[in-house]
Amino acid sequence: MLCMSHMFSAFCLWSLFNSTSGVSGYKLSCHGFCSLPLLGPADGILRHILPLILASLPTSVAAMAFWYLYHNCSSERKATGRNLCFLLASIVLGVFNASLHDPIS
Repeated sequence: MLCMSHMFSAFCLWSLFNSTSGVSGYKLSCHGFCSLPLLGPADGILRHILPLILASLPTSVAAMAFWYLYHNCSSERKATGRNLCFLLASIVLGVFNASLHDPIS
């Protein structure tokens, strides 16, 4: 489950960083609160590695939020509902993480 949430967050960032043409780079804007440049026009390999690193934050937030539920899980009960909630929370956090980045034109 943890790997699935990490890969979904990374796929959101990969699609953002590699999809648009005519963009000279990307910055971390946090919806207008800051402006930190992340990628420039010549950062080809970094466009593939940086999403794996940036996806660790929403994955760890979702994992820490659901750690208590998985820690107290007994083997008699199924964890299907917990897994679904964990994946939905990871999807929301992954999309929110991708929305924090804006293109530099």
